[in-house]
Amino acid sequence: MICCVHVLAVALLTDKIRDLSEHFLQHKKDYHSMRGLQGMLNQRRKLLSYLRRSNFDRYAFVLHKLGLKDTYAKQERYDKYRVGSWLGAPAEALKGYGN
Repeated sequence: MICCVHVLAVALLTDKIRDLSEHFLQHKKDYHSMRGLQGMLNQRRKLLSYLRRSNFDRYAFVLHKLGLKDTYAKQERYDKYRVGSWLGAPAEALKGYGN
């Protein structure tokens, strides 16, 4: 039952985000609304990551219905002290840094 609330919140946020995106085509310098859009995007990202962790089938269904991409999985960050770590393969540490 709790997941249904999150699905509804994601759908409503997606609708608001699409409306604001159309608004920014005409009003490119509306920075106050841009801040609100960023907040909505962050909130939707958090809700989708929770939904992904708790009920993956419902998550996949929501992404399909709303036309969103699956970019809400935890991403590995680029480590500036390891050469080639962005490739996903372990790399030797640079001399003088880290291990």
